Amino acid sequence: MDYASASEAPQAALEACGGECPPTIVFLRNCAAVAQSPAGAAASAVNRWRDRARSRAMIACARSGPGCEITAWACTAH
Repeated sequence: MDYASASEAPQAALEACGGECPPTIVFLRNCAAVAQSPAGAAASAVNRWRDRARSRAMIACARSGPGCEITAWACTAH
């Protein structure tokens, strides 16, 4: 997280997961959030503000089913 260039981030993610990678989100100078439900609904969102990214991920996830919770979020400076 927080790599100096957009090309460094996906390469680091691929190396970290050993080739069995889940979907990834690449974002620059933003925040991203992932919301998931126990039933398998999932959504992500990117926004300049952390709380907006979290809120939008929750709203998008809730469209697919109830019980969504934020399972991951991060913000970058680069």
